[in-house]
Amino acid sequence: MFLKRKSRKQRITDFYKSSEDASPLYTAICNDDRHKVQDLITSSPTLLQDDDGYGTPLHIAIFCDSLEAVALLLDAGADPLAPSSGTDDRANALTIAGREGKQPFLYQLLKRVKPTQNSHIYKDLQYCFLESAAWGQVASVANLMDWWDGWTLETKERALNSAAQRWKIYVAEFLISKVKFEQKALDSALSYAIDYKVYMNSTNEYRIDYEGVDYFEQQQLIKLLLHAGANPNAKHFGIPLVIYAAQNINLIGALNVLLENGADPNTTDNKGRTALHHLGGAQSLRQGAFARRVHEAGIRLLLGHKASVLQKDESGAMPIHEAAYGTNLRLLLLQLFTLPNEADRYGAIRSTNKYGTTLLHYAAAGAKLDVIEYLVSQGLDINQANANGWTPLMCALVPTSSGFSEDGKSKSISEAIQAGQILLDHGADPLVTTAEGWTPLHALSLFITRDVSRKVSAAIAELISRGVDPNACAIFPTATGRSHPAPPGSYWGYKLNQMIQEPDKYGIALVRQGYTPLHFAAAKGSVGMAKALLANGADPSCRDATGNSAAKIAKYTWYLEGLAETRDVMLKLLKDAVDSMD
Repeated sequence: MFLKRKSRKQRITDFYKSSEDASPLYTAICNDDRHKVQDLITSSPTLLQDDDGYGTPLHIAIFCDSLEAVALLLDAGADPLAPSSGTDDRANALTIAGREGKQPFLYQLLKRVKPTQNSHIYKDLQYCFLESAAWGQVASVANLMDWWDGWTLETKERALNSAAQRWKIYVAEFLISKVKFEQKALDSALSYAIDYKVYMNSTNEYRIDYEGVDYFEQQQLIKLLLHAGANPNAKHFGIPLVIYAAQNINLIGALNVLLENGADPNTTDNKGRTALHHLGGAQSLRQGAFARRVHEAGIRLLLGHKASVLQKDESGAMPIHEAAYGTNLRLLLLQLFTLPNEADRYGAIRSTNKYGTTLLHYAAAGAKLDVIEYLVSQGLDINQANANGWTPLMCALVPTSSGFSEDGKSKSISEAIQAGQILLDHGADPLVTTAEGWTPLHALSLFITRDVSRKVSAAIAELISRGVDPNACAIFPTATGRSHPAPPGSYWGYKLNQMIQEPDKYGIALVRQGYTPLHFAAAKGSVGMAKALLANGADPSCRDATGNSAAKIAKYTWYLEGLAETRDVMLKLLKDAVDSMD
């Protein structure tokens, strides 16, 4: 049986009543012994400055709800603005009373504080105002505004933001009724309102448990701000609000309110991508968690508000391309059938981005087997090459950020083999070579594995038996631990060409020439792929364009920094392979 956690008041009372070292003044306050409190502060005025664990005597009196003790302490000269060690943010007594909604205490404290624009004192007063707003204390905010008409507009704007950051609809409603906020301030508050609640530094918060009423109040807050004049097409951290909300599954209520109140479903980010483009991949499920899912509800909501499935981003990709890559056949068809007629759907299915990448390339890259089968049945060319010679088979066999499942996990080598096999069964040419010299074996060699299954070994053997050269030479972009920006975690298709043409833009330190698939495996630290390639005839003595063997690449590759054991295993494997040739 779980014991109910004691209240703070009870914990404080128990501590000071039981501690032999406790200050007599603290004990008297906890015992609500008015006469003892008076005697102690009269005989020892310095006790007012004590700060014993939970705060000053004034803090303790507020925590213990002793209004009489507060009055006595204030009469004796206790400072309402003195900080405390008893809270994570060292809040003063005024702030404690305000944010906890203890109006009688706040009233007593305010009578002893002289409002001023003095920077130090104003900062303390402002913190009380902002915390009261963040904690949803409408009465405290109202009392603070009635107490002094010297609050700056900036402080009132910050209070509105504080309320919005914690979804405190009623504080925001009060502030808007009292203050004429400018468009910029309303937009700022709206950008916070559509996001998750911020963690409270004052309570050292690290997790927020949301309930249904929280999301309801968030939606009401968004409506309030929009009706007050906030722009539904504003941005949050540089991202249009519609896109930001769409990327967080549990914020679908916020997305709905935005769309219902004039937000453009086709607004774009700095790469020309709409919310529907983004929802072509798995999205964050909840605050502070790595869990990701395909956001079907968000897709349907956007489509219901006339989001375009054909709008092109800066690369020429449409939402349907992203859907083929990162969702499933059902959701791809859902998008396609928003188009009014068969002719439009026929054209959409055969559309490409700027670089000649088809829906089949995207589906293959994402290992979406059902989508691959459907697109092949619709007559898409299984061997169509894009601008740098990538066919769907190459896209299927290279590591990417999307795989079978709809949880955002990267494609596994097993999934790549399955997607590749479907394409081969439908007539894909295994002898394809990209503009960079990559073959299907180069693509597979980028998967980082300790060992490979019989299925993968058999696939490699089949490719070689069908004429793929295990020692073909290709270009390889390599990064270092000091690369800035960080290089892409995965890349396929025309992205590889862009990385080679603009290495600095993509965090590429060197563009190597003459790498065999075994060099690829060595560079990535893929012991399993190296084993499989060697078992099927790869030559460990091959050198790249500057004379480096696979073993030398493995010895110095950045990808194995901090992985000494794996590096040693790889080096021994390659050395033994060279020795066996003698």
